[in-house]
Amino acid sequence: KDQEVIWAAGFGFADIDAGIEATPNTPFGLASVTKPIAAALIMDLVEEGPIDLDALVSSYGVDLPDGDGVTVRHLLTHTSEGTPGTVHDYNGDRYGYLGGVIEGATGRSFSDLLGERVLVPLEMTDTALNPMSSWDGASTFGFEEFRRSLGWGDSFSHYPDVYERLAQPYQFDDDYSVIPGMYHLTHSPAAGGISSVADLAKFDMALEDGLILGDAALLEMLSPAVQTLPGRFDLGYGLGWYVQDF
Repeated sequence: KDQEVIWAAGFGFADIDAGIEATPNTPFGLASVTKPIAAALIMDLVEEGPIDLDALVSSYGVDLPDGDGVTVRHLLTHTSEGTPGTVHDYNGDRYGYLGGVIEGATGRSFSDLLGERVLVPLEMTDTALNPMSSWDGASTFGFEEFRRSLGWGDSFSHYPDVYERLAQPYQFDDDYSVIPGMYHLTHSPAAGGISSVADLAKFDMALEDGLILGDAALLEMLSPAVQTLPGRFDLGYGLGWYVQDF
């Protein structure tokens, strides 16, 4: 309320066997909620100048097999397939190539810039990325750059305990009994983030307060750029965000 958290709670257990209860600061896997966070980072780079939304992704060294005419905006709006810009076709693999755009435009990794520009300034101490970078489908890691291989980037050593506090995932077996599950190992701008509800609240408030983006960039990101279903003008997709009025 009024840009302040007035209530927060955790429900259930972060680890059933160990009896660890979930709290508002328990890190969970974000899956595709990583996309809007990455979109905010990209719009920050658009504001600053390294990235042009209407530049061809090939100009940043990103080669798609059917990438003729595909721009950064097309990847952000999931309209890069078929005739670019015409049809919304949600595709996390395609969105992941924005990691290559970030690297080509800045010479820095997604994880480095996310830490430097978002996580550290906002003190998002419950937030990290899955262990290995794989925006192009090829995971890379090595002992020489261990922090980078763990998704922390150059800035992430501030919060080394996120993995230790990460909630244990669960899934159903063939008989629909609950058994321990596992997270994916890789991250890209499309998926692989880790965060808590408390940190996501920090991120949300920072967007509203102008701490990440200026008004024009925020409005463009959150304005409907394309319909997600034919004839449904109330169901839109902006730049990395689903957009709907209530």
